[in-house]
Amino acid sequence: MRQLLTKILIILAVCLMCAQISFAADYVLIIGGAAGEKSFYDAFWSATSRFHQLLIDEYGYDPAQITFLFEDMGDSEKPGLVNAESRREPVLTAFAELTEKIQPSDRFLLFMIGHASRTGRSTPKFNLMGRDISEVEYITLINDIPAESQILIFGFPYSGRLVSQLSAPGRIILTSSSPNEGYALQAGFGDVFVDAFSTATADTNSDGAISLLEVFLSVEGRTKAWYEDFGTIQSEHPHLDDNGDGNASRNLMTALESEEGANDGTLAEKTFLGKRRSALPAPPPSEPEVLADALPTESEEQEDLEIDDANTYRGGRSALPYDFISEADENTIQEAISNAPSQKAYPDDGAAVLWESVDVDIDEKSRYIYSTRRIVKIFNENGKDLAEVSIPYMRGRDDVTIHHARTLTPDGNVIELDVNEVITDLIPPSAVDAGLYVDARLMYFSLPGV
Repeated sequence: MRQLLTKILIILAVCLMCAQISFAADYVLIIGGAAGEKSFYDAFWSATSRFHQLLIDEYGYDPAQITFLFEDMGDSEKPGLVNAESRREPVLTAFAELTEKIQPSDRFLLFMIGHASRTGRSTPKFNLMGRDISEVEYITLINDIPAESQILIFGFPYSGRLVSQLSAPGRIILTSSSPNEGYALQAGFGDVFVDAFSTATADTNSDGAISLLEVFLSVEGRTKAWYEDFGTIQSEHPHLDDNGDGNASRNLMTALESEEGANDGTLAEKTFLGKRRSALPAPPPSEPEVLADALPTESEEQEDLEIDDANTYRGGRSALPYDFISEADENTIQEAISNAPSQKAYPDDGAAVLWESVDVDIDEKSRYIYSTRRIVKIFNENGKDLAEVSIPYMRGRDDVTIHHARTLTPDGNVIELDVNEVITDLIPPSAVDAGLYVDARLMYFSLPGV
């Protein structure tokens, strides 16, 4: 009996020791960078202070677990919220203290919102008040944190650069932009990120909790929608890395949506800030159900047609070569030529522009395609200047291709441009006059037969 009791006591002691070791605490560092102007100050303060409040009010974090650094001591209505100003020394001190305090079994959350800038080919720097901390220093500071589980949220331009240097097993890295996107603040990444934790529509699997993957999908969708609503080219693309391969991804899906499951996103899908204290707000009411046999009205059919055409064109344009001319454009061109005005309609002009189109397509790596097309009718000698074309470009960086350059004569002949007549590598006259050595160059040609 004594022997049995001894064995039981030993087993209990081992179990208690295991429970003690497996316990982990969350430690959070929030950094709001230098704003520069009030609109950014308000945005940075809103995102960082709301994230602080979310952790405490909704997920039960103790304020002692959170270190909050900001441009100043923050809102006077919330004294004591900010621990110190976001200057070089306080940031270094915060990292040093956390490195000493955090154990491998703990979890580290880093939330950085602000500006980042670069000069020439230098590495970007997250902007602080006063002297900045270099990218290399941040890499070292974060890697020195001993926590095996880390959530790193970077909401500033060029933030995707950090992924390849910080990626590791157990780390979830969410960035507001790709490595080369220097304008990643327009859509309000910080607030959009915080909003996702209290948005019912972000709960894609309807389990009542918001995972980091669901947050990423919500941020990605709202960022895209913001640019579409404003009709501007999207200049920031959120990315996620959580598999340690150093390659961040976007356009991910949940496991429910993907049969194979995405490589990136697997860890984020089962990672949460903690257990919610309250239920998510009810989602907005859905649209009234329409019976299957109900016929759409004529206006609804027209609206659907316009949307389908627009989506087809947008999707097609990004996938087709940049010398592509859509059927709609081709019809417009032919109509413009057929209805070209005569000299009598423009007695004081030497030429008239019949049709012109300019398209700019930028991807997440800031590579761009600039396409311009123009049809001109030349009436007389005074309009011949429009037959001379100069195209600026940067030597060694830009690739300029002429896809269509032709002249239609009054008798119906079509004269194609001889590419051997194109002159390249011309130094801009203004640079020559100023005695400057520049990489800017000009490509020049005259339309044939004019």
